[in-house]
Amino acid sequence: MPDQMMPYPDEILVHLMGNFTLPHWTILELLSKAEQGELEDYGGPVQLSLTDLHDHIKLSQQNFRAQVSLLHGANAIALVTGVTDQRSKNVIITENGRRMLELRGI
Repeated sequence: MPDQMMPYPDEILVHLMGNFTLPHWTILELLSKAEQGELEDYGGPVQLSLTDLHDHIKLSQQNFRAQVSLLHGANAIALVTGVTDQRSKNVIITENGRRMLELRGI
């Protein structure tokens, strides 16, 4: 697990969530499901690569990068080096991202 920042207080998370759009929430929900082993394409908990995540969400590459950048800047997701391929980046939901989903009522 990568080094993560201390969780933000709920007030800060709610403020950051004000900038989220449907694609942001979709990414967080997919990452949460992947972490819990609830994605149909996989047999258990997984870390999704940027490519796999992009394939699931079906946005243009430029729009996808903008969504990921905002989530990463809000510390809702973390990018970690792939286990099998050191050149790839996997995306995981952080404690802040999980709390944002809770605050949203998902």
